[in-house]
Amino acid sequence: MKKIPFKVLSEIKNSSSVKIGGLVLDESNNITTCYTVSGGYKTSAINETKIPSMELIKKIQFPDTVFLTDLTLLNDKLYVLTMNEEKCYVYSKDLKSSNTISFSGKGWGLTNNGEHLIMGDLRNNIVFRCPQSFEIIKTLSITTNNKPLVLGSLTFGKGLIWANPLGTPSKIICIDPDRGDITQELNVSSLVDKERIPNDSSIFYSSLAIFYDQIKEQIAVTSNQWEHIYMLSSQ
Repeated sequence: MKKIPFKVLSEIKNSSSVKIGGLVLDESNNITTCYTVSGGYKTSAINETKIPSMELIKKIQFPDTVFLTDLTLLNDKLYVLTMNEEKCYVYSKDLKSSNTISFSGKGWGLTNNGEHLIMGDLRNNIVFRCPQSFEIIKTLSITTNNKPLVLGSLTFGKGLIWANPLGTPSKIICIDPDRGDITQELNVSSLVDKERIPNDSSIFYSSLAIFYDQIKEQIAVTSNQWEHIYMLSSQ
């Protein structure tokens, strides 16, 4: 498998102390907004912050019974996924609620390819869905060494699905969106070492949050327990 070298372009201090389970960067009028979700029961929230200060602009706290996992921005709408609640919440970019979509099953990673939503199901499946109806378009089953690979955070860039295997904070893989083959791997163990994450962290909180900025061709990498967001260029 091809190894992807990378360079750290910048480090953004998470001065807001927001726990980041998933993130999206959106640039408008030369202002970069960072939308994030904080996960966990009793702690799930959607947060709007500004880059690079990470000043918290707005926060929507969810009920104690909701576990948010990831979010994505498609056609100026934020789609926010839940783990067990079988719901996807839809918001405008000013964080006004517009819709709630119900579906069957579990959810974890969420991204899009400009047309369809792409989500993980806490198994080894990547599911393509219609953003309006949440109807399933197709499903890819991801394996490595003939074993199922459960995926965490997802993002889309360079025509590939970038994914963090759940509970593996040092690895990002690239997946062919047509065949489901793992084609490349990016090892970020140097960032994990820098953040000094406890070894006993649960898989949900030690996993990465990733976002591919297709305009700048940069990858944002962070984690629930990290103090920084790292902006990377892949070679």
